[in-house]
Amino acid sequence: MNQRDFSNWQLFLDQQLDDLYKSSDRLDQFKALKTNYQRIDFVYSFNSIINKYLETVSFADDQKSQELSELYRKKGNSFYAKKDSQNCLNNYNLALLHAPFNSKSFFLAYSNRSAVFYDLNMFDQCLDDLSSCELHIEQTHKNDNSSNFFNLIFKLVKRKVNCLIKTKQSDSLSRFRESSIFKIFTKTASDLNKESELKEINNLIDDFVKSSLLKTDKLIHKEKKELKCFINDCVDIQFSNKKGRHCVAKEDIKIGEVLFTEKAYCSILLPTSSLKYCDFCFKSFYDEKNRGFEFLNIHPCDHCCGVFYCSNKCKNQSQLIEQNHHHQFECGFLKTMLHNLGLAHLAYRILNSTRPELILKYSCIQKMNDYEKNLINIDYISDTHENNYCQVFYLLTHENKTHVDDLLKYSLTALLLGKKFQSITKKDTIEYLKLVSSLILRHLLQCICNAHAITNLKDDCNDQQTFSRDQERYGTAIYPRVSLLNHSCNSNVVSSFKKNSNTIVVKASRHIKKSEEIFNSYGPHFIKMAYMERKRCLNEQYHFDCDCSECVNQSRLFNEQKLTGLRCFYCMGVKVFSDGKKARSNSLWLKCSDCEKKIDLLNYTSKFDSVNSFIDSIDPESLNDENTQIIIKKLEYLVSDCQKYLCLNENLEFDMHVEIDSNVKIFYLDFSKLIDLMARLNCNLRNLVNGCSLLEKNIKLLEFVYNSRQNEVNIELGHEYFKLSELQCAIEEYEKAFVSINRAISIGKCVYTKESAVINEYYQVKDYIKTFLNK
Repeated sequence: MNQRDFSNWQLFLDQQLDDLYKSSDRLDQFKALKTNYQRIDFVYSFNSIINKYLETVSFADDQKSQELSELYRKKGNSFYAKKDSQNCLNNYNLALLHAPFNSKSFFLAYSNRSAVFYDLNMFDQCLDDLSSCELHIEQTHKNDNSSNFFNLIFKLVKRKVNCLIKTKQSDSLSRFRESSIFKIFTKTASDLNKESELKEINNLIDDFVKSSLLKTDKLIHKEKKELKCFINDCVDIQFSNKKGRHCVAKEDIKIGEVLFTEKAYCSILLPTSSLKYCDFCFKSFYDEKNRGFEFLNIHPCDHCCGVFYCSNKCKNQSQLIEQNHHHQFECGFLKTMLHNLGLAHLAYRILNSTRPELILKYSCIQKMNDYEKNLINIDYISDTHENNYCQVFYLLTHENKTHVDDLLKYSLTALLLGKKFQSITKKDTIEYLKLVSSLILRHLLQCICNAHAITNLKDDCNDQQTFSRDQERYGTAIYPRVSLLNHSCNSNVVSSFKKNSNTIVVKASRHIKKSEEIFNSYGPHFIKMAYMERKRCLNEQYHFDCDCSECVNQSRLFNEQKLTGLRCFYCMGVKVFSDGKKARSNSLWLKCSDCEKKIDLLNYTSKFDSVNSFIDSIDPESLNDENTQIIIKKLEYLVSDCQKYLCLNENLEFDMHVEIDSNVKIFYLDFSKLIDLMARLNCNLRNLVNGCSLLEKNIKLLEFVYNSRQNEVNIELGHEYFKLSELQCAIEEYEKAFVSINRAISIGKCVYTKESAVINEYYQVKDYIKTFLNK
């Protein structure tokens, strides 16, 4: 039978669904099922088909390869000869990833990487890699008396001795003589009559130990205690039939106040990020700017090619099966299977991050279908493993609102993962398979409407200027406490993540009055997404019609006569009203009171959609000066053309006398992207004064769009002020730059944690500006 890739699992599911539709009785039976256990019991009849499917799947992508490891190592050697440390490290890391455990390739990859660290004076990292080499030598080369082996071990021993000398570790150096690796080296030197090399090493050690000028004091590093999950006392968790569980303010809450700090119950990396972050603690070790690995001792799994770890500690913790740490349940099929299953991977990880006794307890509760009575009695304060899992278990599933086609596909996927989990736990009963599969199904349904993206800031910049900072998603997690927050299209909180972790921090983005509900955003924002589109997205994924204040306000445009804040398509008049009548399902008629002509709102939407498409097609850093000038001319034309339909004057300032409906602010936001791109391209042509002027105008425009006030935080504006301060420094307007960076800092402090790289960068720029102001 031909082997195939697991990416066609969706085709397999579609085929089973088609077969089910051919048997109306069977389909009706599935529709009538009420519990997840019943659904798994039903799809268990597909068990033999799933087994046959698995027999055809190749898991080669997850397997180690000596040949591939050697290929990467040789590439690394060629870059090492050119003194290209970054590309050298990239290839040695990949050589290590693909090397079979304890193979010659495994040993050589660590050995070669240690040489890179040594040349870079990164002695601690070098010592860490040398320790990995020593373990390999002790296990596999005790009786190797070849000349090649001696030359290699001589290099490693000499490198380690020099590292210990340079880091002034005399005690460690003295103990090194008693180590297994040194004894192997001594024996091999004696057998091969290499006394001069042995004497050289001993002299190095003796000279250093005898020296009285070098200190041997060691620094004691205390590990920081892991931050516990935390809910501020000012947050009151309430329950009602209409809103379910939700949060309100017990007292007035100040802007920037921390409301939640929560470590993810579990999290997964996106497939594109799986080799850029530690799979256990989520520490980043990939430098996007240099397109290469950070200079860190990253370690692969011993058995598969799917993950990297930032340290041996994380590596060991992730593989302790008795503690249900996840990788033991995913090793060997992470890349081939789990990376092709989307949120089902997160659902599976919830299960394999949970203790066995809790899995059995809660799967039985689900089978009995008697858990709803406990919804209002959940403890969200205690931070224990069982209590945290209890919170996850009782997250809403919306299974009664999920389409039957999706329910069948989810059930089959849950059964597939249940079979993998069962094969690892070696509990072979059919009942156990059904119990764990039904629990995976429950968690999959929960993940669809409760999973939270983990993001960091990605800079888009050149050597002179940071132009944009976008939130880049690299993982997905479950935060049961933060999931208590209901959605608003104009939320009053903002989230960020602690550096190098999956811990989320939720802060108030504006003043929240006592008894006011605390809202998060599930994605759709009242300015960034049109009302009808938000309504559709929220209903499809989260199964509710949003009734937040912004949605209620914006819905009036579709039902009442309201001034829009747009200029007429024909006479350019500013008195364009909605007439409360839909032109089609996703649009409505507008009417100009000056020329009395009707206008379809979709005309404006189409125009600005084409502008967005043009902006997205431009890669500023790939343009030469001639092409940049051509694009600027095109942008100037688009600005002039689009400006005709917005209530802006020649200086791009909005008309204070015209009421702007929030439904159409999305067009003003699109227009601001034109100005931002023009500013960037002017900077690329070194027209920094023009770039600065455009950016100042764009900030005023954005403040209007977001209706920014002193008591409200907007992340985008914070980044814009930071960009502006950099530009103002470049043209030596330091007093203006000081005002801009202070504005950026005041916004950033309300969003990010103290150790955030963003905040640190803001303060570095402020200190730089101060040096000029103090002269």
